[in-house]
Amino acid sequence: MPGGVMENDIVDITPENRTDMHTALHQLLRRFNLDWGLMRAVMLATGAVISGSAALAVLQIGEFVPQDLDIYVTSKNLAVVLVFLQEQGYKVQIPMSTADNTQNYTETSVMLTLQNDTGEKIDLIATLEGHVIHAITRFHSTCVMNFIAYYGIVCLYPQWTMRKAALVRAGVSDYQAIYKYRGRGFNMLHRSAELPDYEPSHMCGKHQCCPKAKRELHDHITFVVVYLPRR
Repeated sequence: MPGGVMENDIVDITPENRTDMHTALHQLLRRFNLDWGLMRAVMLATGAVISGSAALAVLQIGEFVPQDLDIYVTSKNLAVVLVFLQEQGYKVQIPMSTADNTQNYTETSVMLTLQNDTGEKIDLIATLEGHVIHAITRFHSTCVMNFIAYYGIVCLYPQWTMRKAALVRAGVSDYQAIYKYRGRGFNMLHRSAELPDYEPSHMCGKHQCCPKAKRELHDHITFVVVYLPRR
């Protein structure tokens, strides 16, 4: 797997893998002219996270080149992140992104598109929910249910994502997004029974292959790479 090793269906990461992910994150932010120290402080203060293809680019190094950066924040803290990005040279684009475009993210969000003088683009998405993670769990499929927070890199479904398999959320009609990730090599599935290591006799709500399973950051399924101090 790019950036890590799969053993017995559990994601195992070596210090070298961790370093590679951290390096990829720093390189990604440098491309968007963002200082990681400052960005991390803003994320800590506001609860903002980076998601979308940028998170996959850090998890699966060399597999993705994101065209923009997706930053999620609650509507309460939108102004803080917006001012920070403007201080970094980004300007809100007029006309702003329409409601149709936000359907690629979540049904309850407001999106601003910002761009700097070198053409790099950031989509700033303000969720109208209690926590940004709620919005991420409502993305179109499991392959994009990943995020970069101030404390680490999180992949909610590593057993599938690292194998390029994804379960499309029930009721999703955003076929453009599904085709997009299919074009990036993901096997976009609509039935959990088609997923790797699916167990027909699993306990509903408990097994990793059950879409009804309750998820927590420190459960046995979630993959979290916690940042270590830089030497």
